[in-house]
Amino acid sequence: MQGLGIIIIGFLFFLRVLSWLIIVRVLMSWVAPRANGKLARFIFETTESVIIPVRRVVPPMMGIDWSPLIALITLDLLRYLIVGLIT
Repeated sequence: MQGLGIIIIGFLFFLRVLSWLIIVRVLMSWVAPRANGKLARFIFETTESVIIPVRRVVPPMMGIDWSPLIALITLDLLRYLIVGLIT
């Protein structure tokens, strides 16, 4: 069970990092919308795999892209679900 615990903790850490990357992506879109550096590209490519499926279900409304917020809420719900199942 200890090995499974490490995997679960690692997955929860991954979800937390992904959440922070989405927040950084949103802030970057406001501050430097045309950022092309390696870090910006890494953040964009990493978070895009989560945001694109959400954007397909919930398209931007009135010029506002709600997919990052919905992705953050979904990631948090997933983390709470996993923690609730193991405790």
